[in-house]
Amino acid sequence: MMQHPNVVAAAAIVKDKSHLVGYFTPAHINNEALKDTVAARLPVYMVPAVWIGLDAMPLNVNGKIDKRALESLDVIMDIECLATPTERQMARVWSQVLDVNLSCIGRQTSFIALGGDSLTAIKVVSACTQVGLRLTATHLLQTMVLSRVASLVSLVDETNVHVWPSVAVADDVTAAIRDEYSQTLGLETFQVYPLPPLQAGMVYATINDRTQYLYQHTLVVQDDAVDASALRLALGRLLRQHEILRTTFVTTAHGLHQVIRSSTSAAVDDVDFAVVDAASLDAFLRNDRVRGFEIGDKYFLRLTLVTCQDTRTAVWTIHHALYDGWSLSLFMEDFFTSLHGVNLPSRPPYRMLVDYVHAQDSVATEAYWRKYLQGIEPSLVGATSDKHATAEMTDDDALVLTAMTTSLHEVTRAAHVAGVTVAELLVLAWAATLRKYTRQHDVVFGNVVSNRDIPVDGIDRMLGLAINTIPHRVRFDDTASLTALFDTIQTERGTSTPHAHVGQLDLKRWSGHTELFDTLFLYQNFPPTAMEDAQALVQLVPRPPPVYEYEFAISLVVEPSASSLAAHAMYNPSKIPRLQARHMLDEFDHTLSHLVQLTHTAQSTTTASLWSLCPSQYKLIESAMFGPTTPLPFELVHHA
Repeated sequence: MMQHPNVVAAAAIVKDKSHLVGYFTPAHINNEALKDTVAARLPVYMVPAVWIGLDAMPLNVNGKIDKRALESLDVIMDIECLATPTERQMARVWSQVLDVNLSCIGRQTSFIALGGDSLTAIKVVSACTQVGLRLTATHLLQTMVLSRVASLVSLVDETNVHVWPSVAVADDVTAAIRDEYSQTLGLETFQVYPLPPLQAGMVYATINDRTQYLYQHTLVVQDDAVDASALRLALGRLLRQHEILRTTFVTTAHGLHQVIRSSTSAAVDDVDFAVVDAASLDAFLRNDRVRGFEIGDKYFLRLTLVTCQDTRTAVWTIHHALYDGWSLSLFMEDFFTSLHGVNLPSRPPYRMLVDYVHAQDSVATEAYWRKYLQGIEPSLVGATSDKHATAEMTDDDALVLTAMTTSLHEVTRAAHVAGVTVAELLVLAWAATLRKYTRQHDVVFGNVVSNRDIPVDGIDRMLGLAINTIPHRVRFDDTASLTALFDTIQTERGTSTPHAHVGQLDLKRWSGHTELFDTLFLYQNFPPTAMEDAQALVQLVPRPPPVYEYEFAISLVVEPSASSLAAHAMYNPSKIPRLQARHMLDEFDHTLSHLVQLTHTAQSTTTASLWSLCPSQYKLIESAMFGPTTPLPFELVHHA
């Protein structure tokens, strides 16, 4: 707006979670001329839907525009009416998923402006499927404006319902597995499937160290009616219903495969369930972790009822190869349902995801990643060493920011103004943080993607490991505006989705680097679990976040809550010291806060502004520059 020659002051805010409103002074400027000025420079989703001219812009005590005063002004929304049945159906879905009044949604309404993000996009796709509208999350996030999204529904119909061919495993592979494992695993009727790259990597790591990728989830049993028999019965129901929980892993001369036993062969009395007394829960958890998992185990999960004095705790021990954070909430929901004796929901089998991965065009995937990584240099913050950390978990405090400086509301509002999702804004903040440590304008790091937006029917309801770690590259140009950087994010959104199940070994080969990055970013935004009715029976008790990381120098995990963002970092002590990990966590917090402030002036602010350091870093630099002073015996050197 400030590009218009007659505008003196301007601001844009999201009003009532639904529309971007542009305020400007003086009031006599022609709205259409101003709109044309903005539309010529910004994508459609960043053009205000409502224009308000003011005689004077409200200012706060610091002389800056008072956006709270602007938010309090009454605004009459001019909403373009929905024109087609598809648009009206799409608007109803948006209203339901985003919890926005239907009357606030028009043809030009932006999904992002309403509060949409990658999680709600997946929910919208699922809701659309239920009402007969076929859409992909990628198309939704790339298009965003309702009328344009509605026009794409018929275009993506056939691809979204495509049934991927089942993966065929050679008969000699099945025969070899039957000969070697039928007795130890009790194999009768079973299926054999290959493993997606990340799942295979996790199992290979476990072959070398049985404690790797083992996770423990604790639930305090509060109701006396929930005894060992009830827990065993609930576990048996889960195993019969979900084949991913009946999956184990085997190795033969043909390689690594997953074996899925039939529901009839997984008898209730065959489940890995135990009742133990322990001096303390922590002591049990340590011993349970040492036990780990190994090739030849019937199950890669187990349930133990642990009694410590007067407290009973159900401990789920499960290998990461069977689930991810998204499906954990679904898994727990089904466990609570099973405890109540209610019929479990039908979920798509994990085999459908494996079929999808193996049906993708490997040539196209290689071409995409070679182009994406062309000319890139590694972004490494840790010491270059082949030695892995061997330190065991100690009583060290986890590196945690339970409440970051910037609230979730502020980050969400800034993301809406910038036309990006909350996850994309967080990823950009991490990239800007890495730039400060690597001094590179072209940075790359590992980004964990949920893959719950791929074209597999029911993927949002599927149990299993869908995530993968892929490279995320951000190129900074200190002469370009932040708006240009946001535009790039919008342009690249969703382009990696068809190629997101690539393996790390392939990426290293195609990039020409043995180590491309040593940092990882993970935004854990999962669907909520329906746990209200279960609280009287059992209560899920979160464990403290882990301290150590063994694959990357540092991994940053960000989780949203009702009103705030929490972050914690895991670090590899053989790569970086704890103090550096702490500094990086604090620097990310500062960078995000600074970026949120800059989004409101993105058009006139360059990315050079993102070099700003947090106060603790400035103090560290000053302490290194200025040390103690000692009087010299002579005023001049030549006197000496």
